[in-house]
Amino acid sequence: TVVQSRSSNSWGPLSLDHVYEFTGGISLAAKAVTGKDPKAYFNDLRTPGRAQIQEAGEAAMVEARSTVLNPKYIKEMMAEGPSGAATFAEVFRNTYGWEVTKPEMLDGHLWQEYKEVFIDDKLKLDVPRYFEEKNPYAMQEMTAVMLETVRKGYWKADEATVRQIAETHAGLVKKFKAGCSGFVCDNAKLRECINRNLAAD
Repeated sequence: TVVQSRSSNSWGPLSLDHVYEFTGGISLAAKAVTGKDPKAYFNDLRTPGRAQIQEAGEAAMVEARSTVLNPKYIKEMMAEGPSGAATFAEVFRNTYGWEVTKPEMLDGHLWQEYKEVFIDDKLKLDVPRYFEEKNPYAMQEMTAVMLETVRKGYWKADEATVRQIAETHAGLVKKFKAGCSGFVCDNAKLRECINRNLAAD
């Protein structure tokens, strides 16, 4: 069992990369040594006198619901301009980090919900326009992370969904040029995957 203490409301499993690096990394190391994926928990000490143990997947999904997919939170982050967009890109990278280090931890529909909220604008917040105007490179990163998650087999998205994300990604790169990150420019296999899905049209 891997346990990480949590005493601050300023970070969560999805919002800070160190969390999956440490808890996820130790879990991955333990699995490599023992052949068994250890259970992971957070020792939640945020409320004095009311400490509780929370399963890591549950803690991540609570953060997803209360912040990342919460329309009030999204509106406030959009008001921050380019830095708010970069924050969402970091959450996507961290979610991917959990997929790599603890593939069974997250609910399978989380990526679909990310896609519906940030690409389909399910909440009617004009999210696509916000990213185009304030930080298109953040959305390039987010779509690249989603596609890499599919490519690695962590998200079993249908063909239409993958094609839509690939088209969104390619459209942003064509319009604004590539904002080169490890996901966007330095991944030849991902570029091949994107090209295949675009050619499928």
